[in-house]
Amino acid sequence: MEARSFGRAKALPDSVDGPVAAEDGRYLRLPSGLQVQLRGDATPTGPLVVVLSYDSDFNLRVRAVDALRRAETTDTPPRSRFSIEQRARLARTLFALDASLRAQSYRQIATGLFGEDSGAEDDFKASPRRDVTIRLVRRGKALMAGGYLKLLRAGF
Repeated sequence: MEARSFGRAKALPDSVDGPVAAEDGRYLRLPSGLQVQLRGDATPTGPLVVVLSYDSDFNLRVRAVDALRRAETTDTPPRSRFSIEQRARLARTLFALDASLRAQSYRQIATGLFGEDSGAEDDFKASPRRDVTIRLVRRGKALMAGGYLKLLRAGF
């Protein structure tokens, strides 16, 4: 195919910071919160080529490209279909997962989630906060093991 059949190439919108190096490439975080991987010798100011795998997650990939297109015109992230409460629970889940991956105890995680007095209880093992903390860590590990795709497919 000829390059001219694709229209005029566009550069990425301005990023908050320059590219950040990671094990699997370089990344940019756009003001909208969208994260973009730069492959090879691609630069943020050069023409952008979007590569999509045609697989079971193709619709997710198309939505991500649409979010990139919207990031060109606005710094506002796309609206989530989750309620405020669902987003807050997801944030607590990710906090608990991160703390667990740093080898913190359930008591330490509960203190981070619920405040100083939650982990100081003498009966922490019988505390409802301990049960909630354990469930949040378990849910976070399930998300990490691929459950996050269910969130994306549901239209997060």
